[in-house]
Amino acid sequence: MEAIFQDLRYAFRTLVRNPGFSTVVVLIVAFGIGANAAIFSFVNGVLLSNLPFPEPDRLILLTERNPEKAKSGVVSPRNLEDWERQSKTIENFGAWRDWSFKIETPEGPNFVSAGIASPGLFKALDIKPVAGRLFLPEENQPGRDHVALISYAYWQASFGGDSSIVGQTIRLNREKTESFTVVGILPPTLKSLGLGRFDVWAPVSVDPDQYLERYVRNRRVYARLKPGVSINEAQAEMDVIAKQLAEQYPKDNAGFSITIASLGDAQVRDVRPALLMFLGAVGLVLLIACANVANLLLARASARRKEFAIRAALGAGRACLIRQLLTEAVVFSLVGGAIGVLLAFWIVDLFVAISPGSIPRLDHVKLDGRVVVFALSLSLITGLLFGLSPAIGSSKVNLVEHLKEGQRGSTAGLAARLRALLVISQVALALVLLIGAGLLGKTFVRLVTLQPGFNPENLLTFQLFPPMERYKKGTEVAAFYQRATEEFRSIPGVQSVGATSAGPQFGGNEPVDFLVDGKPAPASGEYPHARYYNIGPDYFRAMQINVLAGREFNDRDTHDAPGVAIINQTMARRHFAGEDPLGRRLLLVRENQALEIVGVVGDVRRFEVDDVVEPEIYYSYMQRPRWASYFAIRTDADPIGIVAAVRSRMLGVDKDVPVLNVTTIDQQISTALRAPRFNTALIGAFAGLALLLASVGLYAVISYSVTQRTHEIGVRMTLGAAPRDIFRLIVGQGMILTLIGVAIGLGASFALTRVMLSMLFEVSATDPLTFAGISVLLTSVSLLACYVPARRAMRVDPMVALRHE
Repeated sequence: MEAIFQDLRYAFRTLVRNPGFSTVVVLIVAFGIGANAAIFSFVNGVLLSNLPFPEPDRLILLTERNPEKAKSGVVSPRNLEDWERQSKTIENFGAWRDWSFKIETPEGPNFVSAGIASPGLFKALDIKPVAGRLFLPEENQPGRDHVALISYAYWQASFGGDSSIVGQTIRLNREKTESFTVVGILPPTLKSLGLGRFDVWAPVSVDPDQYLERYVRNRRVYARLKPGVSINEAQAEMDVIAKQLAEQYPKDNAGFSITIASLGDAQVRDVRPALLMFLGAVGLVLLIACANVANLLLARASARRKEFAIRAALGAGRACLIRQLLTEAVVFSLVGGAIGVLLAFWIVDLFVAISPGSIPRLDHVKLDGRVVVFALSLSLITGLLFGLSPAIGSSKVNLVEHLKEGQRGSTAGLAARLRALLVISQVALALVLLIGAGLLGKTFVRLVTLQPGFNPENLLTFQLFPPMERYKKGTEVAAFYQRATEEFRSIPGVQSVGATSAGPQFGGNEPVDFLVDGKPAPASGEYPHARYYNIGPDYFRAMQINVLAGREFNDRDTHDAPGVAIINQTMARRHFAGEDPLGRRLLLVRENQALEIVGVVGDVRRFEVDDVVEPEIYYSYMQRPRWASYFAIRTDADPIGIVAAVRSRMLGVDKDVPVLNVTTIDQQISTALRAPRFNTALIGAFAGLALLLASVGLYAVISYSVTQRTHEIGVRMTLGAAPRDIFRLIVGQGMILTLIGVAIGLGASFALTRVMLSMLFEVSATDPLTFAGISVLLTSVSLLACYVPARRAMRVDPMVALRHE
């Protein structure tokens, strides 16, 4: 222990005695450790933290999936009833969906974000209310559903944390205004599942869809495994149940399976690949930093050969020298790690600020004790990693050679080979990061320059929810939207107005099954399907979607007129190849209704990495109205300028219908691009840092080599070598190392970039242009790093060089 403390004291004296060298080493380590600690704080908070509920490993998510119809995530309420009756491995099935209520307040009516849930949801999560109680099973029946729960945040914001609200009534309106008794206050832990965004909860029985047909799928289902039951056992049971339901109800369940996943894993499934990629990227940056520091220590050790020889002559053994050099490396690393932890506080705040809102559990991301321990442990390992090769190489002491003034010593060859190997590894690792950044950058460019099939400029969007109690018939709903459209169209600066049930960037409706008239029904019962949209007469004009054939909807397409439809180009190509679809009839399987195709429009793209253009059918909302609808208004100038006029005109149509979710299409596109922008920026920053470190490392090695070879250069020039020959010699040395590193990096990139497939859009994981371009970029930067020391070598005076040693 005395020897170790002596080495520590000497290491700290060395650190202070060489401030320039120490500062460079400590900063390189600090940036590497700080970046790793920051990313690990995300991994720790998002991927490694448990849900804040009792026995979180028993919590599961159940979904119904049909790959042919792209349905996932939602469950049929009717099927759920069968699951609850038949399952022996799962308990406390809990169903929920988002909702909205208008709440009567002293300041007037206001919409609140709401959720509707079965009693089993809160029982499955095993949560305890802050005050009051949760829903009772009998309160999930019609007529017994006039109770409500409020969130912790809403309780604090709207009721000042007053517990007396429990037992009081609030006036809520969905179809009509009714009194709901507040029976409890939910804890803030629901925020970790994203359910904290709902201010008010009501029993799921208030949803009229609860009693619709089995094919309606609109529930999210959480549940809890019975004690001792594994997910695989529960999955096997649900596979049997799914098969039975498909046989019993083939029209509604054919092709559907039931999937069970851990609720915690399912919540982070979409962000796990990106976070693990970030962790791998900063790991590569740290390895490059280690290689850089190791090169610096090797160069410094070469200058200390005489010191090591003297220590050996005084009795220091090789183990003693290795221990001393490792201690110095660890001290450098721990000091850099401590500074890196301080940097990580700032880096984490920056990453959280620019991160997309789609990352779950973002409130769990912080530098807690686990992250600090990780950072300091990584610092210790890093110190050992970059200190090991210099320590082993420098501990081989030849007393006779090293004590001679000016001799290189026997370890010069080994040290040179180690430095070359470290440079090659830096170049290879940097190339992998740069290619990853290049692929993500190309993806982002593809998304930004995507031709969506509509014009997003000067488009204002918002939602309207006319109350069902006042607009009970489809004709009444259609008339409401017609009046609203006319009012909005009369606003100065408005070019056109279109209504839609779900359009570009709004989200889509569930697919509808159809059959082309004249074609036989499939024997399997698996009908073709398409996304459907209910739109107003001027929707295509407002969105500037091209009409390729036929016509748009017009005012003559009323409820009493024959049913008509417009299809997109993909549907025309897929189901009417080589035929003219105009005038053909589509038979809607569920509705048992025929629609004549009167037009074909261009495909519409969404700014999402996993976007796939599917067949689409457009209905006229005057023939098939929907209560909830979006509006798209195209204006001459900035559309935000007409928001006040839109709200004013809506008061004239129906003062009880608020204008909700006002935004522009440009803003929605910007939100959709936040995730790819974040991914590209982060990996780009890491790749840029890697490129800088690799080029600096190469420059340092070549510069050191020039210094060591000054005598050799003098001899060559004396024997007739021209300056350009010396230039080629030095540059060639660096480029050989670079090209070897590039070759190794290309091979590693071909293998590693395949894990990025889910993050790429219209870009191959082995895109040849990206691979070639990045290789040329890295080679060019390396050439520049070799250029300066090569120019210095050209100016060596042979007479001075020959007297150098």
